[in-house]
Amino acid sequence: MSMDRTFFHLDTHDSHLDSDAFPLPSANSSQDRNPTYSLASRTSQSPTNSKSMTSSAAAIVDKPGTPLAGAKHIVLLHGPNLNLLGTREPERYGTETLDDVVNRAKAQAESLGIKLDALQSNHEGVLIDRIHQARFEGADAIILNAGAWTHTSVAIRDALLAADVPFLEVHITNVHAREPFRHHSYLSDKATGVIAGLGTYGYVAAVDFAARYMKPKPKTAV
Repeated sequence: MSMDRTFFHLDTHDSHLDSDAFPLPSANSSQDRNPTYSLASRTSQSPTNSKSMTSSAAAIVDKPGTPLAGAKHIVLLHGPNLNLLGTREPERYGTETLDDVVNRAKAQAESLGIKLDALQSNHEGVLIDRIHQARFEGADAIILNAGAWTHTSVAIRDALLAADVPFLEVHITNVHAREPFRHHSYLSDKATGVIAGLGTYGYVAAVDFAARYMKPKPKTAV
């Protein structure tokens, strides 16, 4: 299976990232003066279907017998037009439906012993309300594919900052290899990590990473 150039980065300044469990290169390293971890690969096109990749998720930095130190409650959010997955430009986005994607993410979360709630909306205010709700219900992490709002919505950016819940930004395609207007994200500089171009497997990777390395925030007494 060939893939687009993929992009994945982690902000080492995130206080909710378990850097002890996931050691990151030092900002003083001669190979990386920027305090981020980045991994990129260059190939030809995005994966259009990724069910065959699911089994590899368990191999992501897993030590048998080691309890997971990351998120216990994840909220998975999808923005506009993602309800059409499976029929919308299948040559680009694949043939899996949104239900397929959500069910696989929930199965991955269940296998790791964590809770995952999911919502898709074509209405910006609905997504913003759900981001706010994630804060009040004590969610540990948000996985967000904001679709086109990634490139336009200051309101969603502000909602994420106000909620103060660590989040991963996910894109099915490699947005950096598409139209120039998709190259800018209003979200990525505030995200714990960005996963793009891995097809729908990106959600599995995001759940796995959040469960292992996005530490729950300390609960404060009311």
